Amino acid sequence: MILRYAAVNDIDDIIKIETSAFIREIQEDKNVFEERIKIFPGGFIIFETESPHAAAGYFSSERWKFVPENDEDFKIGHSIRKKHDPYGGVLYITSFALFPQFRGRGMGPSVFTASLDFIIKNEAASGRPLKTLLLMVNEEWEKAVNIYINCGFKTVRKISGVFPHSDGLIMKKDIL
Repeated sequence: MILRYAAVNDIDDIIKIETSAFIREIQEDKNVFEERIKIFPGGFIIFETESPHAAAGYFSSERWKFVPENDEDFKIGHSIRKKHDPYGGVLYITSFALFPQFRGRGMGPSVFTASLDFIIKNEAASGRPLKTLLLMVNEEWEKAVNIYINCGFKTVRKISGVFPHSDGLIMKKDIL
């Protein structure tokens, strides 16, 4: 798998991945993804197959100053403009998805870890090291939760009703 920064011209592939990975009620809109790419291009990764180069998945994130206490800050579809700080020490992973044909083959953990390593290394090289990794996941998505646990994330709180018929887990990993 090849990892590279996403560009706005990748938006059609990103939307296809999004609609294949998530139910309509939690899919993010095209403008949300475009805004994330424009505001924090260093935090939006596309995974491509090697030959031919075809999109397989994506990883998007934003930088925050601190871990928020307000559950509203984790709302799906929120604007990156509200919380993003290019020097913030917290990397909030907003979304991670693969096309269905790439799931269940051990690729999820490897591209998730590679994305984190890629962003952490490049942000540190730019003089903006990260201290904490943060994400929200549906408590019912056992495979995803296990990927995050195996990467060293721990559940720090639960947000009620953020997903249809289930709660969201806020998971955190300190790296500095």
